[in-house]
Amino acid sequence: RTYLDNLLSSPNPVFDHRVDSSPLHFRGQYDPERVPDWQQRKANWALWDSETLRADVVRKSVIVFACLTYLADAVAEATLTVEKNAGKDGWQPAEDRNALALQSLVARPNPYMEDAEFDSLLIYQMGIQGYAVVEKVRSGQGLPVELWPLRPDWLAKKPDGSYTYKPDGSNTTRPIPADDLIFLPWRHDDRMQRHGVSPVQVAAREIGVDSALTDFLKTFLDSGGIPPFVMTYPDVILDESQIEAMQEKWRQKYGGSKAWGTLPILHGGYNIVPIGNNINEMAWPDLRGLTELKICQAFRVPAELVQAREAFVSGALTTTEADGAMTQLQRYGAAPLRSRLAAALGRGLLPEFGLDHVTYRLAFDVAGILALQEDTDALHTRIRANFDAGLLTMDEARLALDLPELPNAQGKVFKVPSS
Repeated sequence: RTYLDNLLSSPNPVFDHRVDSSPLHFRGQYDPERVPDWQQRKANWALWDSETLRADVVRKSVIVFACLTYLADAVAEATLTVEKNAGKDGWQPAEDRNALALQSLVARPNPYMEDAEFDSLLIYQMGIQGYAVVEKVRSGQGLPVELWPLRPDWLAKKPDGSYTYKPDGSNTTRPIPADDLIFLPWRHDDRMQRHGVSPVQVAAREIGVDSALTDFLKTFLDSGGIPPFVMTYPDVILDESQIEAMQEKWRQKYGGSKAWGTLPILHGGYNIVPIGNNINEMAWPDLRGLTELKICQAFRVPAELVQAREAFVSGALTTTEADGAMTQLQRYGAAPLRSRLAAALGRGLLPEFGLDHVTYRLAFDVAGILALQEDTDALHTRIRANFDAGLLTMDEARLALDLPELPNAQGKVFKVPSS
């Protein structure tokens, strides 16, 4: 300011060419490669590099918990059985001694779990960690007598191919031979870097956004955040004590939840001006709805079942729509998981009991699942219609319905009209 006064008012101005008066001194040297700070910022996904932190955040996500709950219950609704290839009769429940021993093991894997509880826990671990791990506990003769789920993140592989298991907080590390472990992937890793990939890893960004929105809103409510409104007055108030007195008087009259219905009266030029968002705006409903749908897509769970926001806005499901959603869950969500679960357990258990993969298999019996019962009824109707039309023999129809052929070739006949 002194420099400008001298320049504009003095008859003989003194020009002081100071180095620090150069614009470059204040604004910085021109750099054509310079990138604004806001372009250098990137979303922080470091949280998802930690197995422990990711599992903790997932546990706090209602939408992830709902998806996993539905899938775990849907998978466990079927019973894992040992089947034998009976040739023309197809796959039938195996009844020989070794198969029955394996059937007893999968029916009650350990003293603390039945098969449904065991399968549900495996689905939870597979859905979060990408894969589950089962340890085979052997008898003195080396035969598996118990199956125990392990925490994948507590398991470490040694250079010789064996593994060590160390729970958090434990001072002891337990060695486990590789032959005693069964790995069950949610879906195989296309990069061949892990035993499996989970929906949580694929939808990590959407889950992170949903969690961050909830944390931000909770922090805002706890700490007060930006005041939702200000009181304005046309004149300047110079007395700070007067301002503090007005704030305290307002707090006493209208602060707290009990004063919500009290009507404030302003006069003398005072006015209330809102400057913050209301609760509905801060809930970001559109963004939440989008992230919830993305998470449901990753788990292949119908959004209507978990009452995601977009589905909830559309209204409650009718009985027919609910049945259709459950059928979709069983067909496209639970059925592929059951196939991979049975295949992995079969690879790890069938050879232990002297059962080959050609003659025997582990498979889930889905006959008792209500959501798939309609398919069974439709199958019976179609087979009967084809038999009545003379397109199938009686034996072919019986085999299609999982029934044995009639003895003495009695079923090798077609149904034809008497005319």
